[in-house]
This record gives sequence, structure tokens and C-alpha cells, in this order.
Amino acid sequence: MGTIELKITHKIGNRKLNHYRVHSSTDVITIGSSPNTLIRIIDSKVEDIHATIEQRHGQWHIVDLLSEHGTWIGKKSVDETPIDPNSTVVVSFGENTLHIEPIHVNPFNLYLKNKNINYDGQNSVESQQVVLLRGNEILSSNMIKVGQKIELRYAGKDYTFSPAESDKWLEDKIEKVLLRRRNVKSQLFINPKPEKFSEFFNMDLIKAFGISLGLAFFFFLTAWLMPKLMPQAQEKNRYTQMIFDPEVIKKQQKEMKESKKKLERKEEKKEVAKVEPEKKRPVAMPKTEQAKKVVTQLKSSGLSDKISKIASISLSTDSLLENAGNNVSKSRNRSFASKGVAVKGATLSKNAGSYNVTSVATNGVQGGTAAAGKLGGLSAGGVGGGGVVDAIEEETEIGAGIDPAVIRDVVQKNMGRIRYCYERELAANPNLYGKVKLAWTITAAGGVVGQKIEQSTMKNNMVEGCMLRIVARWNFPRPDGGGDVIVAFPFFFKANN
Repeated sequence: MGTIELKITHKIGNRKLNHYRVHSSTDVITIGSSPNTLIRIIDSKVEDIHATIEQRHGQWHIVDLLSEHGTWIGKKSVDETPIDPNSTVVVSFGENTLHIEPIHVNPFNLYLKNKNINYDGQNSVESQQVVLLRGNEILSSNMIKVGQKIELRYAGKDYTFSPAESDKWLEDKIEKVLLRRRNVKSQLFINPKPEKFSEFFNMDLIKAFGISLGLAFFFFLTAWLMPKLMPQAQEKNRYTQMIFDPEVIKKQQKEMKESKKKLERKEEKKEVAKVEPEKKRPVAMPKTEQAKKVVTQLKSSGLSDKISKIASISLSTDSLLENAGNNVSKSRNRSFASKGVAVKGATLSKNAGSYNVTSVATNGVQGGTAAAGKLGGLSAGGVGGGGVVDAIEEETEIGAGIDPAVIRDVVQKNMGRIRYCYERELAANPNLYGKVKLAWTITAAGGVVGQKIEQSTMKNNMVEGCMLRIVARWNFPRPDGGGDVIVAFPFFFKANN
């Protein structure tokens, strides 16, 4: 039975961009603008993972992954449709098109059932051909000596069969397998002995080796003669002398020592005079008639006595709080944080010498909400907004092959993107909430395929489609054993307010 492969041509208008050949052993082909897709399409109307071409039981299907602009065949938008194995289909993604042509591939039968393959010419050799089959599948094929018995071990048992007698097939059946053998003649190729010494070697290789050896000798000769042909420098470089000439180095060291001694002599001659700072003398008050008159007036007014009385008063927090509670309207919306008293919109009570706040209101962006109790119950009202996403781990279903903690870590790292899908729609619909249960398959390579919505109480295509596109880009460790792992993960969405 033959298989169906796909020949895919990517075009924009009449211009061909790329060609793809999809083997029949392929299960899923991803299409989108992401570099990780097998067929990448750069277009403003194509999403990261836009659609897939999937093979199910030998039949190819085109599947749209809830994209915003859709997948089109002609003038019809398709969600999922099979590909006709006998005709070419044109699928549109924005301005790009994929021309998908099915190709039927029939396997070549290496087992010649009844054809005579004997060779009767010169240098022929006769052998016994032995073939072991299971149905139309060849399990083994071998050539042995003519007249040799066939010894076979199958399913833990040893069997011995008589050899073939002619070029006609001789058959024996063992449980579900069939043993066939016959005598055939084939041509024997004999390598003649060389008559000349030059025939022992490949002349093309000898010529190539000679050319390489000549080029190597030329470069060696050039490198050896180059220093002798270059003109010698007539005078020494003064910078080289400064580095390598010992006489020049000694002269420089002597000059440096003399310069150091001169500097030391100059320092010895300098005398640093220590100048003491002048002491500040107290400034005497001017003894004028006008100054005396001002002092006399201050004393007679009793201002100094009032200042001393104010300084001696002990201000207690309790008295301030009592006055604040009695004169709420005069406090200009101020509060005493040390006692938890809030003046505006607050109720103050005294209990055994301590003050409690029975309700506090805030002036947030949206007015706030009164909260009973102490300051721990303060509510920020409408400040903030946004959505909350919780993963319901009790309803999580994870197949064997990967540690569930590893899968949860990957989900938590990408929780911000899941929350973005919800908050984007929450701005248009503040009452949006519900539970969405996602299911996907982790392949042997750690990628994600077959993502789908298994259950949803939210019933919002925009949020669910966004989540599917995000999950398709996740990567997990390779499962143990090389098999696929099926995961079902529920998420609960609710608004902050």
C-alpha cells in the first residue's frame, strides 16, 4: 500500500518564496510567523502559530488555531478540513498562499517473487537464495552455498530445513513466517592483474600530489630568500636604543638621580610658616538709647514669662486625641497615626485608656470602601484593578514521563502571559470570569502539540485562542522513555474588584 507525501510551494502573488517536501512519517507541520514554526510566513495577518497541517490515519488535514484573521481556502474560512489526496489545494494566509500538492508514493518491491534472475554468461557462480517473510515484509535475505541445509531459530525453537533443489521456490511455513529458498546464478566479477607498474597507482592522484609538492617548495624558497633580498637598515632607531642600549639606559638613570637631589634641596630651603587663626571676640551689644528702650518694652510686656510657661507645659497624646475627637471639623482632615485615629469619615472610641478605630475610609482613586476593625482592615477601594489567575492543581492531570513539579514550574514562569490574555479582554468586559481547562501533549523532543480547550466556563474565544497560542510556544524537558506526555491543566480567572 502506498503513502501520501505533500509538496508545498509558498507564494506571494506569482512570486515563489520557498518549497517544502513533507514526508509521510511527519505528523504535524506548524505554520506561523514565529521562527520556531516549520513553515514561516511573515505577514501582519499571520500570528505566531497560525495553523497546522496534521496527518491522521493516513489523511492530511488543515487546522486553524483560532487565529484572528483566519485560514482561507478560496473565499471560505476554514477551521478544520481534510486535503483531497487527488488534487492541489491553495490555502491563503493574508497575502501569502500555500499550494499543497499530494504525491502518491508506492514502495519499491525488492523481493522478486517469481522472476528468474539466473545469469548464464561467463564467470557465473551458483548460490542458494534464502528469504524469510512475514506477510509481504522481508525479515531477512541471504545467499548461502548450494546444497547447504538451512538452520533457523524462531520463537525460542530450532528448525532445520532441506536445501533448494532447483531454481523453483521451495517453501516452508513456521507459525506466522514463511521460509523460501531457491538456487540462482549470478555474475562473478574478477579484478584483472595489472600488466604495467603504473597501473598499480591512480595517475590523477599522483599528478595532484606533484602539483601540491611544487607549490610547497615555491613558498619555502620565497620565505628563505626574502630576508636576504630586503635592504638592511643603515642607521639605528633611537627609540630602540632607548629600550635595549645599556649605555643610554645608564645615562637616563643618572639624570633622574640628579633631578631628584635638586628637588630635595629645594624642599629643605622652604620654611612653612604656621599662622594661627585669629580668635573671634564676642560682639558687644550696642549700648545705645534705642536698644535700651526695646529691651525695656519686652520686659514690661511679660513675653518672657509666657515663653517659659509654654516650655513647662507637658503635651500628652491623650489630650490631643480628646480634643481632636471633639473638634473633628476643625482638624482639617488630619489623623494621628500613633493612636490610629482617622478624622475624616472615622469613628473614634476610647476603651480602657486606649483609642480604637471602628471604621476608616480612604480617598483612593475610586473612593475606597469602609473597613470595620483596626487599621489592618484598611481597604484601598478601586485602586489597582486588573485580573487574577489561579492554577487549580487539584484538578491537574499529568501523564507519566515528566515530574509534575517541572511542569508546574514551566506554567508558573509563563503565568504572566496567561494573565495578559485575560486582562486584555477584562478591560472590555469587567464581569468576565470563569474556569478554562487546557490540554496539550508534550512530544519526545519537549515541544507542545495538540493543544486544545478541554473545558471552559468563561466561553470567550479571544481569551481561549490567546492561551492556545501561548501554550504552543512552551518548551519542556524531554520525557523519560522517549514517549509523549498528555497534560490537562485548569486555570481560574477572576477580577481584582
